[in-house]
Amino acid sequence: MSGRSSRDSTREARSAIKGTTIVAAPVALTLLTWPGSAVAAPPTNDDFDHAILVGGSLPFADTVSSADATTATDDPQPCLSTALSTVWYRFTPTRSGMYAATGTAEPYGAFVSVYTGTRGALTPVVCGSNNGAGTAVAGTTYYLMVSAFPWSPPGADFRFHLDGSSVLDVTLDPRGRVDLNAGSARVSGTLTCRATGQPRIDGELQQRVGRTTISRGFGISVTTCDATPQRWVAQVGGGDGFTFGRASVWVHVHGCPDAATCLTDHAEGDVILLSRR
Repeated sequence: MSGRSSRDSTREARSAIKGTTIVAAPVALTLLTWPGSAVAAPPTNDDFDHAILVGGSLPFADTVSSADATTATDDPQPCLSTALSTVWYRFTPTRSGMYAATGTAEPYGAFVSVYTGTRGALTPVVCGSNNGAGTAVAGTTYYLMVSAFPWSPPGADFRFHLDGSSVLDVTLDPRGRVDLNAGSARVSGTLTCRATGQPRIDGELQQRVGRTTISRGFGISVTTCDATPQRWVAQVGGGDGFTFGRASVWVHVHGCPDAATCLTDHAEGDVILLSRR
């Protein structure tokens, strides 16, 4: 039998506990990312310093999501409004001319702003809602900012399009046709257009028949502008008494890359109306 009392055993046990240091083993925590919950990143051209280079032949087109686009503290204010969710492009034309830029974001649209200069010291050149057009000088670098309207819902895709340089040229054929039975005439020519919206051709045909001068106007809407020369034909009058021989024609074409910028061209001269066979 032991000669130690139970009280002595309890005292020793307490002393042993007091003299023991408990060390917690380190625990490694791993953050798990569930499938489909990847952290979103802004577009590559979200910042001015990472503007996408518009190079090569035009037209140029690009689509980026505005869902994670941000606004830098030194982003300029577009069209005297507030810059929201901006993306950037840069363009240095190789030849001077009129260029047209379009920027949209469903369902309302977007601002398109064009600047020259350097970051923090940009000079505005053009600003418009959904599109903007202006004259660019060869060798000058232009920075184009597309930004959401303040009232636009977040997350829409930005669609950017740059076209140019604008071309608008109309010609008049030296010969036309006349239908003696109908008293009408037909005149024609060519039209070359690019980056001018949908241009319209208007003109007038005059011919002196005896002591009377017959004058009739005509108009043609153009739907295709791809820099390829295309034929235009106008049927003028009907029952007006046009006849074969010399006539005078005046042709005017106008097209507008945006609401504030329009181009025009014209052609005029004498046309020989030949009898239609």
